Amino acid sequence: AVVVLDPNNGNVLALASHPSYDPNIFAHPIPTAKWKKLYSSGHPFLNRALSTYPPGSIFKVVTLSLALDNNLSNPKEMFFCPGFFTLGRRIAKCWKSEGHKNLNLLEGLVYSCDIVFYKLGLLENPDLLGGYAEMFGLGKRTGIDLPSEAKGVVPSAAWKEKRFKEKWYPGDSLNFAIGQGFLWVTPLQMANVYSFIANGAQR
Repeated sequence: AVVVLDPNNGNVLALASHPSYDPNIFAHPIPTAKWKKLYSSGHPFLNRALSTYPPGSIFKVVTLSLALDNNLSNPKEMFFCPGFFTLGRRIAKCWKSEGHKNLNLLEGLVYSCDIVFYKLGLLENPDLLGGYAEMFGLGKRTGIDLPSEAKGVVPSAAWKEKRFKEKWYPGDSLNFAIGQGFLWVTPLQMANVYSFIANGAQR
């Protein structure tokens, strides 16, 4: 999926989903064999720009915003990334196996260091991080004039308790901080997140 927005006004400049199909084929009855071939060619009727996925590292700007706004860290704070982070019996790895070594908070964002954000995630209340995610427009539909827009999932301790009958664990915070785990968003929502940042938080 590709989504391009004008950050000055939020206008959608481009929105594409692949694989696609030519709607003109429905101008006439479609032979069964042709329909089966089309339908089985990677779900072309699914608009991926409006469907949900774990965002991954592009969510880290939300985690960072919460940390800065609540003085949990500062741009000059130094972190050490050996390539892994130990939490109890779990070893959570950074995408860079040899580690980023010493880097400050903003370098942690530039190089997308997972270890930096694991540490921030453990400092942050998951419900507060969820609130920040919602403030950025995640977990709710944008209202675009297209069918089948998903709203996604922004997790919280109460949501997990209701959904899985389990409490929120520190390991869940590690996942949440780097845009994994229970968090599900649409490409359009994440384009809006970065539009919000680019225009100086003016909706």
